[in-house]
Amino acid sequence: WEVILYNVNQTRNEDFHLYVSRRQIVYLLRYIELYIPEFKQSVKVKKVAREPGVMAKILIEKVEPHFRVSKYKDALFALSEKLNGEKIEIVPNGGSTEELIRSALNFEGSLKIDHINKTAIAITERKGQVIGIKGVNVKLAGMITGYKISVMTIDEYINKDIDSGIEIFET
Repeated sequence: WEVILYNVNQTRNEDFHLYVSRRQIVYLLRYIELYIPEFKQSVKVKKVAREPGVMAKILIEKVEPHFRVSKYKDALFALSEKLNGEKIEIVPNGGSTEELIRSALNFEGSLKIDHINKTAIAITERKGQVIGIKGVNVKLAGMITGYKISVMTIDEYINKDIDSGIEIFET
Protein backbone atom coordinates (compact mmCIF):
# COMPACT_ATOMS: atom_id res chain seq x y z
CA TRP A 1 0.00 0.00 0.00
CA GLU A 2 1.17 3.49 -0.76
CA VAL A 3 0.16 5.98 1.91
CA ILE A 4 1.40 9.22 3.41
CA LEU A 5 2.53 9.40 7.01
CA TYR A 6 1.09 12.66 8.28
CA ASN A 7 1.46 12.43 12.03
CA VAL A 8 3.38 10.53 14.71
CA ASN A 9 2.45 10.67 18.39
CA GLN A 10 4.33 9.08 21.25
CA THR A 11 2.24 7.66 24.11
CA ARG A 12 3.11 7.39 27.79
CA ASN A 13 4.18 3.77 27.30
CA GLU A 14 6.84 4.78 24.79
CA ASP A 15 4.62 3.46 22.00
CA PHE A 16 4.17 5.37 18.80
CA HIS A 17 0.92 5.99 16.98
CA LEU A 18 1.42 6.42 13.25
CA TYR A 19 -1.29 8.22 11.31
CA VAL A 20 -1.38 7.38 7.62
CA SER A 21 -3.82 8.29 4.91
CA ARG A 22 -4.54 8.17 1.21
CA ARG A 23 -7.18 10.89 1.65
CA GLN A 24 -4.80 13.77 2.36
CA ILE A 25 -4.52 16.32 -0.44
CA VAL A 26 -0.74 16.40 -0.03
CA TYR A 27 -0.75 12.65 -0.77
CA LEU A 28 -2.48 13.28 -4.10
CA LEU A 29 -0.04 16.06 -5.05
CA ARG A 30 3.04 13.98 -4.14
CA TYR A 31 1.63 11.07 -6.12
CA ILE A 32 1.15 13.28 -9.17
CA GLU A 33 4.75 14.44 -8.85
CA LEU A 34 5.86 10.80 -8.95
CA TYR A 35 3.96 10.14 -12.16
CA ILE A 36 4.64 13.54 -13.75
CA PRO A 37 8.05 14.77 -12.50
CA GLU A 38 7.76 18.02 -14.49
CA PHE A 39 4.58 18.93 -12.59
CA LYS A 40 6.37 20.45 -9.58
CA GLN A 41 8.64 22.69 -11.66
CA SER A 42 6.12 23.59 -14.38
CA VAL A 43 2.99 24.57 -12.48
CA LYS A 44 1.88 26.27 -9.30
CA VAL A 45 -1.05 24.59 -7.56
CA LYS A 46 -3.62 27.22 -6.59
CA LYS A 47 -6.40 25.04 -5.11
CA VAL A 48 -7.33 21.41 -4.79
CA ALA A 49 -10.85 20.07 -4.33
CA ARG A 50 -11.21 16.36 -3.76
CA GLU A 51 -13.82 13.74 -3.08
CA PRO A 52 -11.48 10.82 -2.25
CA GLY A 53 -12.13 7.75 -4.36
CA VAL A 54 -14.39 9.64 -6.76
CA MET A 55 -12.83 12.77 -8.25
CA ALA A 56 -10.21 15.46 -7.71
CA LYS A 57 -9.89 18.83 -9.42
CA ILE A 58 -6.57 20.65 -9.23
CA LEU A 59 -6.49 24.33 -10.17
CA ILE A 60 -3.07 25.23 -11.54
CA GLU A 61 -1.24 28.26 -12.80
CA LYS A 62 1.39 27.54 -15.42
CA VAL A 63 4.90 28.57 -14.52
CA GLU A 64 6.53 27.07 -17.60
CA PRO A 65 4.74 28.00 -20.85
CA HIS A 66 5.72 24.70 -22.53
CA PHE A 67 3.79 22.59 -19.97
CA ARG A 68 0.75 20.92 -21.59
CA VAL A 69 -1.61 18.88 -19.43
CA SER A 70 -2.79 16.90 -22.47
CA LYS A 71 0.74 15.53 -22.87
CA TYR A 72 0.33 13.69 -19.56
CA LYS A 73 -3.06 12.10 -20.23
CA ASP A 74 -1.65 8.55 -19.97
CA ALA A 75 0.19 9.31 -16.73
CA LEU A 76 -2.97 10.77 -15.18
CA PHE A 77 -4.91 7.69 -16.29
CA ALA A 78 -2.32 5.40 -14.67
CA LEU A 79 -2.48 7.46 -11.49
CA SER A 80 -6.27 7.26 -11.54
CA GLU A 81 -6.05 3.48 -11.76
CA LYS A 82 -3.70 3.41 -8.73
CA LEU A 83 -6.28 5.47 -6.81
CA ASN A 84 -9.04 2.93 -7.49
CA GLY A 85 -10.52 4.86 -10.39
CA GLU A 86 -10.55 8.32 -8.79
CA LYS A 87 -10.81 10.74 -11.71
CA ILE A 88 -8.18 13.49 -11.67
CA GLU A 89 -8.75 16.70 -13.59
CA ILE A 90 -6.12 19.38 -13.97
CA VAL A 91 -7.83 22.75 -14.43
CA PRO A 92 -5.68 25.55 -15.86
CA ASN A 93 -6.42 28.98 -14.41
CA GLY A 94 -7.72 30.83 -17.47
CA GLY A 95 -7.71 34.56 -17.97
CA SER A 96 -11.35 35.18 -17.10
CA THR A 97 -13.91 33.89 -14.64
CA GLU A 98 -15.90 32.50 -17.53
CA GLU A 99 -12.93 30.45 -18.81
CA LEU A 100 -12.20 29.21 -15.30
CA ILE A 101 -15.77 28.04 -14.65
CA ARG A 102 -16.03 26.40 -18.08
CA SER A 103 -12.76 24.60 -17.57
CA ALA A 104 -13.65 23.51 -14.03
CA LEU A 105 -17.01 22.11 -15.18
CA ASN A 106 -15.59 20.77 -18.45
CA PHE A 107 -18.57 22.47 -20.04
CA GLU A 108 -19.54 24.05 -23.35
CA GLY A 109 -22.82 25.93 -23.57
CA SER A 110 -24.54 28.96 -22.12
CA LEU A 111 -23.16 30.32 -18.89
CA LYS A 112 -24.64 33.15 -16.81
CA ILE A 113 -22.31 34.73 -14.25
CA ASP A 114 -23.20 37.10 -11.41
CA HIS A 115 -19.88 38.51 -10.19
CA ILE A 116 -21.46 40.44 -7.32
CA ASN A 117 -23.03 37.38 -5.67
CA LYS A 118 -20.35 34.99 -6.97
CA THR A 119 -22.88 32.69 -8.58
CA ALA A 120 -23.02 31.04 -11.99
CA ILE A 121 -25.67 29.15 -13.92
CA ALA A 122 -24.69 26.58 -16.54
CA ILE A 123 -27.49 26.02 -19.03
CA THR A 124 -27.40 22.68 -20.81
CA GLU A 125 -29.49 19.79 -22.03
CA ARG A 126 -26.86 17.44 -20.56
CA LYS A 127 -27.66 18.45 -16.98
CA GLY A 128 -26.81 15.10 -15.38
CA GLN A 129 -23.48 14.93 -17.15
CA VAL A 130 -22.46 18.44 -16.03
CA ILE A 131 -23.60 17.86 -12.44
CA GLY A 132 -21.80 14.53 -12.25
CA ILE A 133 -22.50 11.47 -10.14
CA LYS A 134 -24.05 12.59 -6.84
CA GLY A 135 -23.27 16.21 -7.80
CA VAL A 136 -19.51 15.77 -7.38
CA ASN A 137 -18.44 17.53 -10.61
CA VAL A 138 -20.37 20.74 -9.89
CA LYS A 139 -19.49 20.63 -6.17
CA LEU A 140 -15.74 20.41 -6.81
CA ALA A 141 -15.92 23.02 -9.60
CA GLY A 142 -17.59 25.39 -7.16
CA MET A 143 -14.93 24.72 -4.55
CA ILE A 144 -12.00 25.58 -6.82
CA THR A 145 -13.66 28.58 -8.50
CA GLY A 146 -15.23 30.12 -5.41
CA TYR A 147 -18.58 30.41 -7.21
CA LYS A 148 -21.89 28.79 -6.30
CA ILE A 149 -22.74 26.97 -9.51
CA SER A 150 -26.21 25.85 -10.55
CA VAL A 151 -26.96 23.67 -13.55
CA MET A 152 -30.28 24.04 -15.37
CA THR A 153 -31.95 22.93 -18.53
CA ILE A 154 -33.14 25.62 -20.95
CA ASP A 155 -36.74 25.16 -19.80
CA GLU A 156 -35.77 25.49 -16.13
CA TYR A 157 -33.82 28.66 -16.88
CA ILE A 158 -36.62 30.27 -18.90
CA ASN A 159 -38.98 29.83 -15.94
CA LYS A 160 -36.50 31.50 -13.55
CA ASP A 161 -36.31 35.23 -12.92
CA ILE A 162 -33.01 36.82 -13.96
CA ASP A 163 -31.40 39.53 -11.83
CA SER A 164 -29.58 42.44 -13.44
CA GLY A 165 -25.78 42.42 -13.40
CA ILE A 166 -25.46 38.99 -14.94
CA GLU A 167 -23.05 38.56 -17.82
CA ILE A 168 -24.20 36.25 -20.59
CA PHE A 169 -21.72 34.06 -22.45
CA GLU A 170 -23.01 31.73 -25.15
CA THR A 171 -21.20 29.38 -27.49
